[in-house]
Amino acid sequence: MIGAEQSVFGVALSVSCILEAAVLFFSGKIIAKLGSSVCLYIVFATYTARLLANSFIEHPWVAVATEATQSICFGLLYPTVTAWGSTLVPPGMQGSVQGIMGAMYMSIGRAVGAALGGVFFETYGPRTMFRIFAVVSFLFLAILVILLEAAKRRQSPGAAENAVVASAGMSHDQDALQDDNRLTRDETMEELLENSRELPNADRKNGPGKENVDLVSTDA
Repeated sequence: MIGAEQSVFGVALSVSCILEAAVLFFSGKIIAKLGSSVCLYIVFATYTARLLANSFIEHPWVAVATEATQSICFGLLYPTVTAWGSTLVPPGMQGSVQGIMGAMYMSIGRAVGAALGGVFFETYGPRTMFRIFAVVSFLFLAILVILLEAAKRRQSPGAAENAVVASAGMSHDQDALQDDNRLTRDETMEELLENSRELPNADRKNGPGKENVDLVSTDA
């Protein structure tokens, strides 16, 4: 539609793969820093911007920039969902979560997207198709934000308080343990000092004469 050459597709794919590998490599640190929910917000917002930008492309090489966002749309989405899902299932089921995620995204998602995309492409044209999908992506983003924020509000108000109380209790126990250790060290030091004072006194009581008497008794 916009007269793109084959080289544009090759460059776009290469840039996308390189950036995607980088995001996948650092995804653990990104998720730990931002949190799973924020990462999902970023993914859907990027999808929305990407699809909307594709509907306004006039020059083929601009597509290289829009396709570079695949590094976030997939490189951040896949590890975020699998990591998050792994925390919600019993131990040993993490592999099942990755399998379900792969089936939903790689198989069902692509099949449904390709089918609907083909219908919209033939019916409304490529620009309208991209805008429709951009609106759908934005709606999913809005629904995701509402659901996740509502889930956070539904959490027990006392959960944070209990966590603080538990943390305070642990801190109190640690302080008590430190006090006991300090008292034990003080008692040990006092005992050592007392013993050190008694040793010279014992030596003076024994004296050289005592040693001689012991030697004479032994000889006798």
